[in-house]
Amino acid sequence: MPAKCTVVSRVVAKQGLVSSVCRGADGIHPELLSSSALMGLMEEACVKAMQEGIKDDQCSVGSITHLRHLAPTPLHAAVVVTATFRMFDGEVYWFDVIATDAAGPVASGSHARSVVERSVIEFRTERRRNT
Repeated sequence: MPAKCTVVSRVVAKQGLVSSVCRGADGIHPELLSSSALMGLMEEACVKAMQEGIKDDQCSVGSITHLRHLAPTPLHAAVVVTATFRMFDGEVYWFDVIATDAAGPVASGSHARSVVERSVIEFRTERRRNT
């Protein structure tokens, strides 16, 4: 079973800004944390929660993410993401995830991950690469 609760903290850097993710946007996007970077932090917290229960020949893969981006977070602000293990549903581990910054809630959502054999996911990746 994953850790009940894990926390990841990061300072918003340029590569996580909407203006960096949306290349060629001609400066129309503000320098705020992008939803994709936020989702990456949420996924990182869930991966961290699962680390101890995974064998060396396994890895976890994300399959479902629900994200509500509630408030803007500026460049250089600290973001704290907390992932709480909710339940195991057959083959899927579900987490509730909350992100905050100094001003309050930034995002909330849920994320599902499965444990797979590393060799299987590497084989499937290589097969897709060669098609």
